[in-house]
Amino acid sequence: MRIIGIHDGHNATACLLEDGELKDCISEERFTQFKNQPGFPKNAARWIMEKNGLSADEIDFVALSSFLMNDVEHYKKSQTMGNQLFEKRAYILKPGILRSAMINSGAYGIAKKVFDRYYYTPKRDIMYKALLEKRKEEICRNIGINKERIIVVDHHAAHASASYYGSYFNDEDSLIFTADAYGDYASATVSIGSKGRIRKVSSTTDMSLGDFYSAVTRFLGLKVWEHEYKVMGLAAYCKDKDVMEIYGILRGMIELSKKDLKFRKKVVDSYYTHMKNVLVGYRFDWIAGAAQKLTEDLVTEWVREAIKRYKIRNVCGGGGCFMNVKVNKKIIEMPEVKKFFAIPSSGDESTCIGAVYFVHAEKDKLGVKPFFSPYLGISYDKDYIKRVIEKKNLKKRFRITFEEDMEKKVASLLAKGNVVARFRGRCEYGARALGNRSILADASNFAVIPEINKMIKMRDFWMPFACSIMAERASKYLINPKNVPLSYMVIACDTVNKNRNDILAGTHQFDKTARPQVVSKEMNESYHRLIAEFEKLTGRGGVLNTSFNIHGKPLVCSPEDAINTMENSGLDYLAMEDYLFEKINKDKEE
Repeated sequence: MRIIGIHDGHNATACLLEDGELKDCISEERFTQFKNQPGFPKNAARWIMEKNGLSADEIDFVALSSFLMNDVEHYKKSQTMGNQLFEKRAYILKPGILRSAMINSGAYGIAKKVFDRYYYTPKRDIMYKALLEKRKEEICRNIGINKERIIVVDHHAAHASASYYGSYFNDEDSLIFTADAYGDYASATVSIGSKGRIRKVSSTTDMSLGDFYSAVTRFLGLKVWEHEYKVMGLAAYCKDKDVMEIYGILRGMIELSKKDLKFRKKVVDSYYTHMKNVLVGYRFDWIAGAAQKLTEDLVTEWVREAIKRYKIRNVCGGGGCFMNVKVNKKIIEMPEVKKFFAIPSSGDESTCIGAVYFVHAEKDKLGVKPFFSPYLGISYDKDYIKRVIEKKNLKKRFRITFEEDMEKKVASLLAKGNVVARFRGRCEYGARALGNRSILADASNFAVIPEINKMIKMRDFWMPFACSIMAERASKYLINPKNVPLSYMVIACDTVNKNRNDILAGTHQFDKTARPQVVSKEMNESYHRLIAEFEKLTGRGGVLNTSFNIHGKPLVCSPEDAINTMENSGLDYLAMEDYLFEKINKDKEE
């Protein structure tokens, strides 16, 4: 059975599931080089069809994630307007004396519920129903399949399916948690996965954790739906004693009901509007620290109560909130939790994966194979690269050599203190660079952080880089008592003090945690061998790894993207398959 999955909202993505195994998955942004490209992923879908030589008749179903999806303009505006879009429904009365009086008396909350139920929601439902038909027509035009073979999957059912069926323990009973800003009238769910089926037991319909965290992101002057990770990185600089006053304020905005495992918004206004009234004047880093602590506390409380109620200790996480690696760290540290899996890049891009898993589970008695390799995107052969070299006359601008053993060559360059961009094999699915579209350096050299930032990354001063570590050396550097798989940079963990200097530049500057990628031969043989060669030269079994892109752009996809990025940055070396590019005028640039 072949099922194509489509997510056509924020960070549009397409995938292919064949006989229960995920074969391909790539986001539209890779082709357009527009960060979080929204809308129908036509280039991604076309590539999947062409790569596999598929006609419409050879596709059994198209799984479309989410019944309710905004149009492209909404998502483009969200990248500049942020939560202003969501605040519109909060203002049934403009701020003023009457509104304040109604809020204080409780009348405003009642009026808002009436407004939402009898005006806003029905009007929105009509709009979404019309948009759903247009979305189906877009699939028919681009893939050639008829509407009868398009199956729409609920947003949070897709998140839950991605995390449960994708887990390495999908043959065991599991608790499944999903949390994000909003999708198909829900913002958080709890489900039970058992014997290949999913049963939902709780659903939060009010704005919850994702919207709360995004509101903090915007309040701090950052970009919602993109820069939440910067809030998390900043939070680590704060101590608990510094944030407790703000923590108390934020705790008054959202709570968990232990009775029904639902989150409840405790303020009438939008989170952002309320923050403008109560947080002005407080330190920016303390706000980040308080928001992160509250999020960690609420999620662990949520998980603990569900385990207590259902007596299941395996935990799966899906939805944008589980991209928070520090939250995931707290979960694996809970004594109640036995196993944990968060689907890699668990934002809405993962819903196309969940949608195909969901449809397969409904239509085919054969089980779904767990998510394993993240290298699900496009690749380019040596002949294509050779044509690019010739067409663009690159030998005039670069010293280009063909290397018989590129992994050994790159290891040697890294050992000598150089920074090298690596472009090899299939590009990674999702937000994380996992070695095939990465910038690499010696992780023991802390001075390389400002060097890379000056070259290309331009990261905020508080943001850490990540590290890639050979699987055989994971216990040397990482504290992971439950042996949770750490292959996808989705979980932070503490580092071993006596060996930390080997990977220091790949840890958080303040709390010395790492967001590691543990690299095995089975998952990425060539990248594993590169790190092994580096260890032979240096005695260190890990390297610094950051994404190969210019700040604000997606990961590079094609050889042309890689060359353009190199030419518009301070990078001196690019290892593209077996071709090594070195800038001829790099000494002059320095």
